[in-house]
Amino acid sequence: MSLALSGAEGRRALLIGTAVVFVLSFFAFAFLYLRMAMLYDSDSYYHLAVARLYGTEGIFAPNPWARFSLLQSGADKDFLFHLLLLPFATFGDAATGGRLALALFDAAIAAVIGWYAARALGLVGFFVPLWLWIAAPPFFARAARLRPELLALLVILLAIGAAAHRRRIALALLAFAFALGYTAFHVFLFLVVLWCWRDWRSIAAAAGGVAAGLLIRPHPLANLELWWVQNVEFFRYAGVLDVGNEIRPPGARTLIASIPFALALVVLLWSAAAKPPLSKRQLTLPHSIAAIVFILLFARFGRMATYAFPLAALAVLLRANRRLAPFVLAASAVAAIPFARDPHLLALLRTDVITEADLDAFGRAMPPGAKVAAEWGSGELYAFWAPQGRYLNVLEPLFMARPFPRQYAAQRLLFSGMAPDPIAVMRELDSDYIAFDRTDVPPLFLARMQSDPRFQPVYAGYNVLLRATLTTNDRRPPPRPPAR
Repeated sequence: MSLALSGAEGRRALLIGTAVVFVLSFFAFAFLYLRMAMLYDSDSYYHLAVARLYGTEGIFAPNPWARFSLLQSGADKDFLFHLLLLPFATFGDAATGGRLALALFDAAIAAVIGWYAARALGLVGFFVPLWLWIAAPPFFARAARLRPELLALLVILLAIGAAAHRRRIALALLAFAFALGYTAFHVFLFLVVLWCWRDWRSIAAAAGGVAAGLLIRPHPLANLELWWVQNVEFFRYAGVLDVGNEIRPPGARTLIASIPFALALVVLLWSAAAKPPLSKRQLTLPHSIAAIVFILLFARFGRMATYAFPLAALAVLLRANRRLAPFVLAASAVAAIPFARDPHLLALLRTDVITEADLDAFGRAMPPGAKVAAEWGSGELYAFWAPQGRYLNVLEPLFMARPFPRQYAAQRLLFSGMAPDPIAVMRELDSDYIAFDRTDVPPLFLARMQSDPRFQPVYAGYNVLLRATLTTNDRRPPPRPPAR
C-alpha cells in the first residue's frame, strides 16, 4: 500500500491517483445531487440566480431582488464564484447545471485532499476523501451546498502547498482568487502571515493579490462596505437578527456526530511520531496552523465545519503512523455510519417533499415587476424561480437591518403574524404582493393571511403568493389628531 513519492514514477502515480479521485468523485456526487428533489438550501439557488443574471445582463447588472438592502448597490461579495457558475446557469437548465457545478467543486476538493493524504499515507491516502464524507457528517452537510465556501476551501488547500514551498506567484494568484470570490479576505491574509511570518516577500505577494481582488471588480467601494457590515458590524447586531443556526456554536447533534471523527484523530495523534518525517515537515506546520484557526472558529460558528474537518484531518494524517492509519480510518468510518444519516439530505432524496415543480409554478404565476414582501431566505429561492419579482432582501438579514431598520422591523412584525394591520405594513414595505412558504411560517401568520379578505391568492401551493387589495377604509387618509 506504499507509494514512493520520489522520482518520476512516484510523481506520475500521484497525479494519476489524484485524477482518478476527481473523476470518480464527480460521477458519485453528480449521481447523488441529480437525484435530489431540490438543492440543499436557498443560498444555492440565489448564487445560480446571480450567475444567470450576469450571463444575460452583464457583470455590472444591479441586483434586482434587494429593494431594501445594501445589495441594491450592485456589490457582489462572491463575484468570482458567480463567474464560475455562469456557464452552468446560462446553458441549459440552470437547476441541473447547479447540481453539476456542485459535483465539480466537491470533486476538486476531494482530489486535493486525496493528493495531500496520499503524500502522507501512500495509496491508502486516496481513500481519505471517502472516509471524510462518511466520518465527518457536519462537513458533508456543508459540502452538499452550492456556496462560495467551497471555492474558499479549495483555495485555502492549494495555498497551503504554495506557502509551504514559498511559491509566491502562486500564492499571490490564490490570494487574488480568494478576495475576488469570498468575503472573508482578512482570514486568508491572517493565515498567510502565520504561515510565512519569516518571509515578508510571501506575505507581500499575498497582500498584493488580495488588494487586486478587492479592486478589480465591479463596485469595489460598495463591496468593501459589505465586508465591513458582514464581518465587523455583524457582532453588534447578531443577537437581534433572524439569523440561521449556522452562525451559532455547533449544537449537540453536530458534536455527537463528530465523535468518531474526533476519536480517530486522537488515536492517530497519540500513535504519531514526535516529529513528522522530513519529507512531510514543510506541509505539516501550515496544515496545523490552518486547522487550529478553523477549529477555534468552528467552536463559535457552526458553519466553519466546512474548513475545520478537512484541515484537521490533513494536519493529523501528515503525522500519522502509516501502518495504523488504515485501520483507524476504517473503524471510525464504520462507527460514523449511524450519524451519517443527514435527515435533511435524506428528505431531499424522497419524492414526497417540496419540489422544484412547485417553485416553477410559483414563478410562472409571479407578475413581471411585482413588488413582493418576502423574508430574506425565501427571497433567495424566489430570485431564481421568479426573477421577474422584486423582493426585499437576500443573503443576510443585516444587509437590510442596518440601512433600513424601520422596514426590517416592519418585515419581522408582518411575518410574525403580530402586525395589527398587515396592509399598513405592506405600505411601509412598498409591496403589493406577499410571498411565503406555508410550511415554514408561524401558524398565527398563516391564519392572519387566510382570514384577511384583503389578501387575494395568486398562487397557492407549498409556496404562496397573495396580492394585497385595498378596501374603501384602506384608501381613506388617516384621521387628523383632535385639536387641543
